[in-house]
Amino acid sequence: MSKKQNRSEVKLRGFGTEPLLVNLQKAEALMAKRDWLEAREILEALDRQAPNREDVLRMLGGVFYETRDWVNYQLVCRRLYQITPNSPESSLILATAYMGGYRTILAEQTFRQFAERWPDHPQVPDIEKTLAQLAEVNRNVLEQIGLPDESASLEVAILNETAQLEMQAGKSEAARQVTDQLLKIFPTYAPALNNLALMSALDGDLEEAIATTHQVLATHPENPHALANLTRFHYLQGEFETAQQSAQQLMAISSNLVDVWQKQAEICSFSGDDEAVLKLLDHAKAVMDADTDDKPEPGISALLYHLAAVAAYRLGNEDRARQYWQEALKIQPGFGLAIANLRDLQNPLSDRNAAWAFDPSYWISPRASAGVLRLQEAAETNDEAHLGAVTLQYLQDFPEVKLLIPALLDRGDPIARQLALNLAFAAKLPDLDQALKDFAQSQRGTDEMRQQAAQYVSRQGLFPDRQVRLWLNGKWHNLMLLGYEIHGEPQYQHSPQIQKLNEEAVAAIKANHWDTAFKLLKQAIRSEPHSPDLRYNLASVYERQGKINESMVVIDELYQENPEYPFALLAIARRHIKAGELDQAEALLEPLVNRKRFHYSEFNAFCDTRLELYVA
Repeated sequence: MSKKQNRSEVKLRGFGTEPLLVNLQKAEALMAKRDWLEAREILEALDRQAPNREDVLRMLGGVFYETRDWVNYQLVCRRLYQITPNSPESSLILATAYMGGYRTILAEQTFRQFAERWPDHPQVPDIEKTLAQLAEVNRNVLEQIGLPDESASLEVAILNETAQLEMQAGKSEAARQVTDQLLKIFPTYAPALNNLALMSALDGDLEEAIATTHQVLATHPENPHALANLTRFHYLQGEFETAQQSAQQLMAISSNLVDVWQKQAEICSFSGDDEAVLKLLDHAKAVMDADTDDKPEPGISALLYHLAAVAAYRLGNEDRARQYWQEALKIQPGFGLAIANLRDLQNPLSDRNAAWAFDPSYWISPRASAGVLRLQEAAETNDEAHLGAVTLQYLQDFPEVKLLIPALLDRGDPIARQLALNLAFAAKLPDLDQALKDFAQSQRGTDEMRQQAAQYVSRQGLFPDRQVRLWLNGKWHNLMLLGYEIHGEPQYQHSPQIQKLNEEAVAAIKANHWDTAFKLLKQAIRSEPHSPDLRYNLASVYERQGKINESMVVIDELYQENPEYPFALLAIARRHIKAGELDQAEALLEPLVNRKRFHYSEFNAFCDTRLELYVA
């Protein structure tokens, strides 16, 4: 059997029942149309199902290259090189990927290995020119490391770039091992310690992350990465005042370095300081537009434009936000956060989640994310008490998530915001109820999310008069929230004999047998003269018999004895409506509007009377 025949019988499947190769052809067609996002989704799904297939990786790498997603491009090219180590093309592609991702040390190393291994390759003359340029760049890199032994500096640089790649690939353990090797050579190397702090944070150990960051600041007090990390770590711990202190230190740094601008904007966006983010972008643009020869490289990043777009939208300037997201996509066409926010803006105003700066992993550790599975399993039981207990245990296990709920409601992406809502609804804690109230009265999230929060808050009694101002369909509306509990429990207790008489009387009323109903109710009232339901039923019989005055006397007596008895109150309200006295009727109904619990028969009568009032 030929090789080609073997390939055609591949049993791997892509989507549904289609073979993998069919989906590869679909992805290829999408790439030809420059539909990079759809092609990426297909190829990433295929890569999950059939990892390390050369054809899938090559096409996926092509998508990342075209969309200038240099992080993912490097990761795919590295995987491709690992499965085809004897391919000069794979080696060359990997070196080029490192160049695009500003991993200049790894790029130089890979280009040199290529030239030594394939000296007769036609690309070698061009590679030698590139190597000369990289050597100059990397000389400065090694000088900044500052070790007296140049070979040690080179090893530190290689290990640092490798650790960063392992982190980006999600291989935390491998990244730790590489970083540990580096720190044995250079124990105070700030970039490695910053990476180590981020790894600790990803593992959910914020205390260790904070301690490691302080090691950096002990020798580099203005390190922007350390200050940004420290601010975020303290914020995630709920230590807001301490976070503010490190944020102020970060913002006090005056620099034209792109990294500093980006870290400052990142922390401002994280903490919700939208005005500061826009000022940072304006400053960066002014520096880049200035007529000087020392403009920073590589220039304004896609992330900075994205953060500014989020800030602009949150401040009510949708046109400016759209402009900045488009600028981000010019720099990095495959930038997922910008694409997702622009897609969200295609929804009606009521269904928009925009704008959000970060995905859930920026806020919530992998450990806390994994714990959400327990919540999902509890929710599927439809047992509210069980879900509440599991939620409280989750918040006890991951207290940082509870502290973040107000921020997630305000600034989270759709997934993180929905998680925050679900946690707050199930936990039923006073501080989270307040967060839900603030969210309900904000302009964040979808109309449905805010209305759910408002109804919940109303049931908790945080809107005493049930009047609330909500942002719906892009406008503010003053609404009255009507959230009621309807029950069918017996309202009044009677002796068995009287209960039987009452049931027979109600049956007679429904059958229009007024005289029978009258006799039965009179007999029951002689035994229980103060039972409001028996007397109200008698008033109804009088009315049906045309004895209006007698009916009104009974109703008035009931109302005088118990002004909160709903049937008497409703009867008097209807009397006012018929007389055209609508203000008096509305005043009478007001206590019932704010009532929280009704028997279904009371609620039916209440709704009928409200409708009668509205019609009038």
